[in-house]
Amino acid sequence: MNERYENLENLYLNHKSTVGKNISKINKRVIIVISIVLIATIVGFSINTAIKYIPNFNSISLYEAVPTFELNKIGVVIEDKYASIDNPITLDNTEILVPVEFIKNNIDKYIFWDEKEKVLTITTQDKVIRMKSEGLTSFVNNQPVSLDIQVKMFDDVPYIPILEYADLYNINVKYIDESKLLVIDYKNRKHEIGSISKNTTYIRQAATIKSQWIDKLSKGEKVYVYKEYNNFKYVRSEKGFLGYVRSSDISDINEEQSDNSLQIFSSKVEKWTPKKGKISMLWRQVFKPENVDASKMVKQEGVEVLSPTWFNIINENGDMKSIANKEYVKWAHENGYEVWPLVANPFANKEMTHIALINTNTREKIIRQILSYAALYDLDGINIDFEGLKPESGEYFIQFLRELAPYMSEQGLVLSVDVYMPSIWTTFYNRTEIAKIADYICVMAYDEHWSTSPVSGSVASADWIEEGIINTLVEVPKEKIIMGVPFYTRLWTEKDGVLVDKPKAMNMENAKQLLNENKAAITWLPEDGQYYGEYTVDGLTYKIWLEDEKSIEEKLNIVNKYELAGAAFWKDGMEKDSIRGIIKEKLWVTDKTQYTK
Repeated sequence: MNERYENLENLYLNHKSTVGKNISKINKRVIIVISIVLIATIVGFSINTAIKYIPNFNSISLYEAVPTFELNKIGVVIEDKYASIDNPITLDNTEILVPVEFIKNNIDKYIFWDEKEKVLTITTQDKVIRMKSEGLTSFVNNQPVSLDIQVKMFDDVPYIPILEYADLYNINVKYIDESKLLVIDYKNRKHEIGSISKNTTYIRQAATIKSQWIDKLSKGEKVYVYKEYNNFKYVRSEKGFLGYVRSSDISDINEEQSDNSLQIFSSKVEKWTPKKGKISMLWRQVFKPENVDASKMVKQEGVEVLSPTWFNIINENGDMKSIANKEYVKWAHENGYEVWPLVANPFANKEMTHIALINTNTREKIIRQILSYAALYDLDGINIDFEGLKPESGEYFIQFLRELAPYMSEQGLVLSVDVYMPSIWTTFYNRTEIAKIADYICVMAYDEHWSTSPVSGSVASADWIEEGIINTLVEVPKEKIIMGVPFYTRLWTEKDGVLVDKPKAMNMENAKQLLNENKAAITWLPEDGQYYGEYTVDGLTYKIWLEDEKSIEEKLNIVNKYELAGAAFWKDGMEKDSIRGIIKEKLWVTDKTQYTK
């Protein structure tokens, strides 16, 4: 019995020991499994956490980030947005040419392109023409005016040089060659600028470190700061790239001072005076807009003032057509010239001019346009050339000049007015009153025998000129008179002493060549101060009173004899090259006593 009990007890103890060992083994395995699971969980969590906070170091090009941009084409940034553009931005020498369509879609909805007439018009309705005084700025912008703007055509697409009109649109424009971006900012918008405080950081496409980066920034670089998203700020880099930078990487954020305030000058602007002696002015007749290439421009020897025919009044409402060119003005200034463009009325339509002049509001409109163009194109003066007026228009023309002159003076602009040689038919121009108003009076001392003259004769004989100047001096002080001098002559055709055809205007070279080719007899006419030549072909007699070096010298002797302000020449391109030396010698000397008639 006891023996059986002992066997059972031993069997139980052996079983218990076996079970205990097995349980111990199971517990160890569970612990190992649980430990592995815990370690895997911790490692996984750590890896995920690490991945979450590891930045994306892959870059993306601007052309991938902005699908509307094309590789190697100039992109546009307006403030904090990339702007789409259908036709490419073009660089032409120093000009940045922008399609008119882009301006209309993004900057000026009122700009108008007349496809048929090829004329671009800008209205000042929502813009400010900046003048040299507060009062003048107020006057010019009191009522909107329409201004014709010159365009350049590329593949039948009109472009404008945007830098020329940045002030008008109140914008800052900058082209960044490194990134091929044109950046446009509005002057009247407040801007916040910060500085990168980290040695290296990135502008990213989205507000997360997982986003690809567009631009790498270094410590100290400036960024425009626009908005904040969580821990990121939306910025624009110095290269023009837009994107997101961690807020902690930007410091010293301050508001940029706006330069939108008007620059106010003293209304007492010092008047221009010629620097090289007497005034030497050259009229340049222009019929259509020009593409000016400064590298091909020829310097005008012996000339200090250039007067291109850029502005014309085109209707009784006083609207003006402009073919002005800022590149021409820039070239002129860089080469030491003053620019006084000519403003003309419609010569052939006396009634239209009269209606425009008698209306106070129309006169004011014309004046605002003149001042606006002067400011836009950085002009130095204006040459008023109103011809063919009706006698009853005279008093209104004088009133127009009275109203224009104070504004011209306040803006520091020279006012010159063209007048005919004195005669009983032109007394209504009232030279005495014009002399009180204008800085200079340009006496058109030519067309003694005009294009419809019933008899042939000289365009400007010396005796006729001198008589006209003497009569002008009765009404106008000598220091205000600029004497007009012709560079052209006329070929007259007669049969039996009677004109049979309208005379043909000719330049100096062609006139002399024609006489030589026909072996004409050429003689000097002392009273006319000119050479005269004539020849006969097939029963017709051809006559020319030549303009050349000697005739121009005779005319400039009159300028010096009466101590006039200077001379103005009509027109550029009709003179011989040698004439410039004569002008320089006669007008830019200090010893006036050497010139006598």
